[in-house]
Amino acid sequence: MKQLFLFICLSLLSFGTMASNADLFAIDKEEVSAQLAEMNELEQYVMQHEGATISEIRANDPMLVADMNLNENIQLGLSANSYMEPLGIPAFVWGFCFNVGGLAVVYFVTEDDEETKKALYGCVTSALLWGVTWVITIVAGAS
Repeated sequence: MKQLFLFICLSLLSFGTMASNADLFAIDKEEVSAQLAEMNELEQYVMQHEGATISEIRANDPMLVADMNLNENIQLGLSANSYMEPLGIPAFVWGFCFNVGGLAVVYFVTEDDEETKKALYGCVTSALLWGVTWVITIVAGAS
């Protein structure tokens, strides 16, 4: 009986909470458009002046970025020698921990031969350590 009463109370409480939060995720598209109008103008400027930096935009059209808090020291793209680590985990660790699955993740995400080799080395290292541990366990168990 106590369980039924608890279930009914929780059900009523959850329905009451859902009703009060019904408009929580309502989106006013006009308000969003108004707030993003400055960013749309900046986007148009950058598309017209390809490769423009924030300092160049400030020098040429200061009103365009006057109300924006922009960092001039950010790097917008990846350099030729950089790559993206899958989930921020190094390639060797992917291969070491996830073996062939980690090797596949690194191969398909980074599309970089050097990183794939690192994942392969991690995979081989893991297999060798597992094999050595297995042999030691068998030898220790036999004696």
